[in-house]
Amino acid sequence: MTKPETPFQWLADKIKGIETPDWLVEILQAVQDIIVEIVLQIGKAYIDKLKDKIVEINKENISSHEKFQTVFDYAKIELKLVLSDSNLNFLIEYLVNKLKKEKII
Repeated sequence: MTKPETPFQWLADKIKGIETPDWLVEILQAVQDIIVEIVLQIGKAYIDKLKDKIVEINKENISSHEKFQTVFDYAKIELKLVLSDSNLNFLIEYLVNKLKKEKII
């Protein structure tokens, strides 16, 4: 004995059965591609700003901890980056190591 279909299930099945026209799929994909490219460019700009700050702070005669804290505060306050502290810590450490490897700092 099968359970009778609820109105919500019937509606959900009808919605799942709707086929999206190919032209709409292509337009939505193009819009999505543009949005992703914009987000990538914004992310690159933020990373470049962080790199610049790391290079700037590296020239100051302060402890490594103070340098790190200055860059961390800059990212959180000035750039208003919305990252968890652990992710931001990782990003800063990664950039510092990369700049050292490239002999920029």
